[in-house]
Amino acid sequence: MILFVLTIKILLGVLTSSIAGKKGYNRFGFFWYGFFYFPIAVGVAILAPPLNNVVRGKSGKYQQNEDELAKYKEMYEAGTLSWTQYCQKKEEIERREYYN
Repeated sequence: MILFVLTIKILLGVLTSSIAGKKGYNRFGFFWYGFFYFPIAVGVAILAPPLNNVVRGKSGKYQQNEDELAKYKEMYEAGTLSWTQYCQKKEEIERREYYN
């Protein structure tokens, strides 16, 4: 009986750590959090926002920023944009991406 309960608690801890780990949180900490307080821990893991350092796919705003940067680079290479203007636009895009 104890072995069954321990196995279930380990599985619940792994589930919680998996959810939190995909969002960039510490898997080890969330494992123990889910092991001891599963219902609360899984709710926290699901509702927690993703951390900024999580690798994101190239979709949405990030793809749009890269497309915009490529457009400005083409304009610079064509001679319609100076190096200073290109650098300013690039910095503006990077700053916008950083703060979002």
